[in-house]
Amino acid sequence: GRIQMDNIYIIERELVLGAIDKCVGLVAVMHHRGDVSFSEGESKKRASVWIEQELAIAAFMTEVLGRKIPIALYEQHGIQREGIRDQLLLNPATFSNSNDVLESFCQRIENKSFAPHPSRGFEALLFGYIPAATSGYSSFVAVRNTSSKQTTVAVALLDRATGDCVATAILPNSLPPFQSVTLTSAQIESVLGVSISGTARSTLRFSSSNARIDVRHFVMDPRTGSFSVLP
Repeated sequence: GRIQMDNIYIIERELVLGAIDKCVGLVAVMHHRGDVSFSEGESKKRASVWIEQELAIAAFMTEVLGRKIPIALYEQHGIQREGIRDQLLLNPATFSNSNDVLESFCQRIENKSFAPHPSRGFEALLFGYIPAATSGYSSFVAVRNTSSKQTTVAVALLDRATGDCVATAILPNSLPPFQSVTLTSAQIESVLGVSISGTARSTLRFSSSNARIDVRHFVMDPRTGSFSVLP
């Protein structure tokens, strides 16, 4: 039903898309997930569809958005390359058992051929932002510093169609370790120096250069005083 589909969407968005957005490196281990038969009678071994999707998303972030995410890809012998992965220069290593993967990855760490890039900072994307001009609801955003370091947080308004930055600003006060701040949509738009149409559903990007942050979006119905957390 609808509830089940909504739950699946939240899982994909929060656990998959959100994790890839925050990651500083991707290690993918592809095992056999079954045989696929074609009309010509040929049979090929297929890997996890989830991992195929994650690699495609990481490739998009690297090639189009300019977010350099190092990728270490391991394929079990016999897996068929499919989709965009067949065109990507990921230089996958093949393996027969798990010990092969562990040994190879340890070598990559030691010789620094796989080196995550934490220096790019940490980001959190908020999709479907409800602006201050929206009728019938009051919109809020809570930003939490989930690390042990004090940090300043930048916010950017992104063009929904192109992903280009429309406006950017630094939030007024730095965030102490493990503390949060809740801002109204009016405060966010004041900081950005923009006025957003009430019918627009924009994307906001919150970022920190040295600390991991978490963002939650929620609305209040003034008629009832009830709050709803948005996915």
